[in-house]
Amino acid sequence: MLFHSKASSSAGNLYTVSDGKTRILLECGLPFPKLQKALNFELSDYAACLVTHEHKDHCKAAAELLKRGIAVWCPAATAAALGIEAEARAVIPGQMFHVDSLAVLPFECKHDAPCVGYLIHSAETRETLVYATDTMYLPNRFAGLTEIAVECNHSRESLLACDLDEGTKQRIMENHMSLDTFIGFLQANDLSRVEKIWLLHMSDARGDAEGFRRAIQEETGIPTEVC
Repeated sequence: MLFHSKASSSAGNLYTVSDGKTRILLECGLPFPKLQKALNFELSDYAACLVTHEHKDHCKAAAELLKRGIAVWCPAATAAALGIEAEARAVIPGQMFHVDSLAVLPFECKHDAPCVGYLIHSAETRETLVYATDTMYLPNRFAGLTEIAVECNHSRESLLACDLDEGTKQRIMENHMSLDTFIGFLQANDLSRVEKIWLLHMSDARGDAEGFRRAIQEETGIPTEVC
């Protein structure tokens, strides 16, 4: 497996990708001391960090990583918001780049800040991961997937039934993926090679970890885990 979860919540997101030859970080949303601890103080083993957008639970430690020689890739708008334009490496949706043995293709996500997801293919293992979080939906169709790590934040029913004001409910629906939308994404893609599905960024109040996991696993027949 390429993908591993170290932290996944509104308090901070940190994931790793490794194909045995190249190791990278996905997001760096923990305070730097906590990030170091989560990585067993092995930061120098990582060739780069890929950041999706400017919200702090995804990029809090970006400047600290740069200070320590870790390349940070992110949208130009994210770099500008963080004040790291001179040091960060800008990603452009649809333009592939490489980090050693990993080929990375950024793609647009639908959020309230400029945001991307990443399709990551290993030349070493021939595995392919799609990663996306903080997005209302994904119109993309991906070929050759072996792993899926995508947001599944809430169910529409639980959101509509909760006691949040209507404006907040609308913002959630416009910026985070529901269970039904995620199932639609899965149905639209070729899952024949997929070995594992991870559900990311689930709401504590409007999500049902075991219920969502079971629904996805029954829909696809693929082992599913909530991060």
